[in-house]
Amino acid sequence: RRRLEPDRAPRARPTRLVTRPPGYALVLDGIEVDAATFAGEAGRGRALLESDPSSAIDLLSHALDLWRGDAYAGLAETSDTLTAEATRLHELRLAAIEDRAQALLACGRHAESVAELEPFVRQHPLRERAWGLLALALYRGQRQGDALEALRRARTQLAEELGVDPSLQLRELEAAILAHDPGLTAPPPPIASAPDRTSTASPVPRGRTQAAAALIAAIESAAAGRGRIVVVTGEPGIGKSAPARAGLGPARTRGAVTGWGSWD
Repeated sequence: RRRLEPDRAPRARPTRLVTRPPGYALVLDGIEVDAATFAGEAGRGRALLESDPSSAIDLLSHALDLWRGDAYAGLAETSDTLTAEATRLHELRLAAIEDRAQALLACGRHAESVAELEPFVRQHPLRERAWGLLALALYRGQRQGDALEALRRARTQLAEELGVDPSLQLRELEAAILAHDPGLTAPPPPIASAPDRTSTASPVPRGRTQAAAALIAAIESAAAGRGRIVVVTGEPGIGKSAPARAGLGPARTRGAVTGWGSWD
């Protein structure tokens, strides 16, 4: 209890680890849990793949940075419920890695996408979407031969492991690469709009996960020349610092000068 509530006064009623028949209960109200934060940010990142891939990269990167080894390591096998949850989170993680690679492609960052996908397909050789993204990234990086070789490797893995042919999508991608289909050309980089000189205060949604996502979106907007003020408000101790600190990394990657301070 002292670890969970270091500021609780002596003999004060605990609010985190409480006594509740037939034993104890850990109250998580207002506490940010990595698994929930990851799933939420990964979902928001996927939703932005088409409309705002740059913001999608930030959200997906932050979500993936929360991982430290396997989900429920050492515990998953003790319960069918934990096994199912660990499997769900594992699949979400793999999909998030593919989503991030797709977002990198959409932003013209082909070499980075290749660097992430090459080890990924070696570890997960049956994920056809990853093979397709890798081939496309190689092609857009002026490596047509390597792109076709990646698709050949995919075909071999699927045949040896499952005894099946590649999906229609992979076969169509191979034909498009051979034909130098103009549809495979990388999209032009996004054009920043004219700066907005008017600064306005923007209310942040409730909840630290939503607040962090809103802050990252505001940083992305500022990098495009549309700056504004974001204010994180709330009662003392509810966790305002976490979403504020979450924005420091994405801001620095865009060349912004950041600072942190506090006062009594």
